[in-house]
Amino acid sequence: MIQASKFLDMCVLDSLVNDIESVGGILRMLNSDTDLGWVREWGSEFMRVDVVTALTRLVCDELVRAVELQKNDGSLTELPLGFIPASSYDDLYFAVTPRGRMVHDGWNPTLP
Repeated sequence: MIQASKFLDMCVLDSLVNDIESVGGILRMLNSDTDLGWVREWGSEFMRVDVVTALTRLVCDELVRAVELQKNDGSLTELPLGFIPASSYDDLYFAVTPRGRMVHDGWNPTLP
């Protein structure tokens, strides 16, 4: 199971490597039948709980950081590394950190 969770984390990290995404955006990308998707390799559709669980681990490991959308002006505010507020993940976006980019660059995707 550790291998599967590591593979899940890396798939989620991969979905963030080019852009800041919401949970919904990450899910769409992971489940895409294009070269950006990982659904075939995963063996089934990714679920929201999969993405939220992986994001929590990635944020705690400081490979990803949470970003809040400011309702008053639409700007994005980076939250401190390792921090996820108690609000819903639906109110957040996520971005890869420099450390996360280095981990991703060293990733050799192999199936669990």
